[in-house]
Amino acid sequence: MQRRPDILQAEQNVVGSNAQVGVAIAGFFPRIGLSALYGAQSPNMNHLLDNSFSIWNIAGGLAGPIFQGGQILETYYAQQALWEGTIAQYKQTVIVAFREVSDALIAQTTLVEQRQALEHQVASFA
Repeated sequence: MQRRPDILQAEQNVVGSNAQVGVAIAGFFPRIGLSALYGAQSPNMNHLLDNSFSIWNIAGGLAGPIFQGGQILETYYAQQALWEGTIAQYKQTVIVAFREVSDALIAQTTLVEQRQALEHQVASFA
């Protein structure tokens, strides 16, 4: 069961969906680049806030998540639903795998019994 590629793929789908939920959660937090504001690099961090454009850029970065109109929250809900869907798919894949393995074991047992019965018949004729 541990080596089945369908189970491994379903497991990796769950891991990937979980990572996307983390990305959606990170969208709730502001993004501020400290060394590359408005495309320029500041050689000295003391002069980072000298320009008024930099101050507005930081303020916009802090307020950005507030003014998204619920888009960030809906993205989070969508990623959460996708993650729950991949969990359900993983569970279904595991159930199918258990059924297939069980069917194979039952078939093997049945074939062994049939072979023994046929060998017994052959031995009785000889």
